[in-house]
Amino acid sequence: MKKQWYRSLGLWYGIGFILSLGIIFGLGKTFDEETKTTKTTFTQHGITEFRQGMDIAGGVKLTYKVDFSKYDQIYTIQSERDIAKRQAIAVILKNIDNRISALGVSDYSARQQNIDNETFLVIEIGGVHSLESAKEIIGKTVELEFKVPAKESEQAALVSERETMARDLFTQIKTNPEKFVELTQGKEGSDIFYTALENRDFDTLSPIYSNKKEAFLTAKPGDLIESEGIYINGNENGTPAIEGYVLTRITSVKQTENNAITVEKLASVAAQFNKQFGVSTGNTHTNATGTLSYDTTSSELRFNSDLNASSFGSGEGLQVLAIYNISPEEEKAITAALQKSIIINGEEVFINKSPQWVVAVNPSTNEILNGAFFSYAAPGVNQFGKSVITINFNEKGKEIFCNLTKSFVGQQMAIFVGGKLQTAPVINEPICGGSAQIDGEFTTESAKELSDSLNEGALPAPLILSQEEKVSPVLGEGAINGAFLAGGIGLGLMFLFLLIFYGLRSAVIGMAVMISFLVYSLAIFKIIDYAFSLSGIAAIILSLAMGIDANIIIYERIQEELKAGKSRSSAVDTAYARSWLAIRDGNATNIIVYIVLFGMGMSIFKGFGFAGLITGLLILVINVPLTKVLLKLFKK
Repeated sequence: MKKQWYRSLGLWYGIGFILSLGIIFGLGKTFDEETKTTKTTFTQHGITEFRQGMDIAGGVKLTYKVDFSKYDQIYTIQSERDIAKRQAIAVILKNIDNRISALGVSDYSARQQNIDNETFLVIEIGGVHSLESAKEIIGKTVELEFKVPAKESEQAALVSERETMARDLFTQIKTNPEKFVELTQGKEGSDIFYTALENRDFDTLSPIYSNKKEAFLTAKPGDLIESEGIYINGNENGTPAIEGYVLTRITSVKQTENNAITVEKLASVAAQFNKQFGVSTGNTHTNATGTLSYDTTSSELRFNSDLNASSFGSGEGLQVLAIYNISPEEEKAITAALQKSIIINGEEVFINKSPQWVVAVNPSTNEILNGAFFSYAAPGVNQFGKSVITINFNEKGKEIFCNLTKSFVGQQMAIFVGGKLQTAPVINEPICGGSAQIDGEFTTESAKELSDSLNEGALPAPLILSQEEKVSPVLGEGAINGAFLAGGIGLGLMFLFLLIFYGLRSAVIGMAVMISFLVYSLAIFKIIDYAFSLSGIAAIILSLAMGIDANIIIYERIQEELKAGKSRSSAVDTAYARSWLAIRDGNATNIIVYIVLFGMGMSIFKGFGFAGLITGLLILVINVPLTKVLLKLFKK
């Protein structure tokens, strides 16, 4: 009966062995660019698709600048600023660790580096499936900001700060023009606006460019043009003009002939020459002296042509555009401006000189609330059944938010996510429950999407990719082959040792158990997509020795029991029972060490610790039980 049970157990071990071989030789991994996840596939080349770590296959080094510009503006006391930055770095590193783990990468390192009063994070990754996806996921920043309306008394100081901000941003762009989009997008919360210019007529651009026509006409692809002044004109209703700073990057500039003149074109040209314009519709039109008129029906442009309405025809749909009070000398220049267009392709960034919102700062503690104190976001519905997002803070964030809302009762508080204004409710009373609600025109899907973005990317400071380079393998192919050769020689010496001291049967069983151990180990490493490093390979070789050590303890006990006169079957049972505690305790000690090494954080220790942890557990659940099964089945 017992023998039948051991045969059944041996059969299950055999099935597991065959399945493990199938996993090793037939399983592969692919990275899904759409979902940013690693998927399992079947392949004929699975044995070559084990992930390799940085020291074996090389990798990539990404250097991110941590944008602490807001901290420098808000924290005027050096000690407070340093504390806030240290807290932010700790949160960012933890978040990056989670992001890299989501990529399925185990061999990486992330460290802080300070250069010329700037803070950088240097991230080295080995065995990554998709570099572009890695950059997108690691550098993703969904900034969470709480702001209040800027006070009029603060505007003078803000203008000076904004000018400095603009100059600093322009300097960064000039240093890395290829990062124009990365440096400027998603900053609407700071009144910094990125715009792509696609086939834009120069005359329809912002009035801030009014004296830059020559600069655009002579610009070459890649040129950067700075402008300062009125970006949007005010109006007679009292809406003030919006002023600021613009940096424009040119992709292409070309001049074209206009087949038709639009109202927008007419209005823009009239503004350039400081002239009035008008639009007439209906059956009649009178062209007065000092007027340049354009008939949209016939596409005719005339200056002082006739005072007779019939000269422009009549009928339904007639539309005449006109610029008034111009002299004959001005007519030529205005006509040329109307008949030709300068078509611009490129991109611009506008920095508002007088921001509407400023970061909410607790006046008593000088604390701000941002992603450093964010816990999680969850979609839901309010009392009216509308989709909302609830932001939850940690204990420190709960305290800060409570103090902020106490300080700004009766005022609006705006919540910006990823630089975009989501809601700006009036604070009626202090909110001290540890959460804030974002109301907006959300659907169920968009609320979940924004919640997911916050949970994945809420950081206390933006990350800007400043450098990217490949990392060469630390070890050559010869060193790797040497490691495998050492493992092979070790197995051969183990077989020889077992053969000399315990006989052929024990040596064969020991090698069968070791081969099974290796196959099971490799299958597990393939399933979890472990990145093999030299330290990991060393841990596996060391575990082979520990496995053989377990066999030797059992064999020694068997010999002792045989000398005492017991049968081989009885000797196996007794030896196994008496050996188990020693084997278990020895491997448990090793497993504790592996866990400590894995928790130390450095990639070389993590790789060794993780591989040792997996193989240490396998010794207890594969090697030791399988050794007994084989000894019972082949006892004669």
